[in-house]
Amino acid sequence: MPTLSVAAAEVGVHEITVSPDAETVVTFGRDLDSVDVISLDGGGTVYYTLDNFPAALRSRRAYVLPGAGVDTRTPRTAGGTVVRLIASANTLVSVQDGS
Repeated sequence: MPTLSVAAAEVGVHEITVSPDAETVVTFGRDLDSVDVISLDGGGTVYYTLDNFPAALRSRRAYVLPGAGVDTRTPRTAGGTVVRLIASANTLVSVQDGS
């Protein structure tokens, strides 16, 4: 499971590959008001959670980003924001502070 950390002075992580084989975890060192998940190449459908709950394909607890585009959500947590992602096929993604 790839795990990436975003320091307080950073905006996010960019051009990371999310795959169906392993969940990718992005941890922000601060509580975010909103998160942008951006599919850069539309390689597959991206499923993600914002509450540190495991992401899974077709999960009813996950948000869905089908194809290329951007999805902005408000985390329902306090403290550091944890985004967990998985995709139906290898997909190039950026995850950033949406504020």
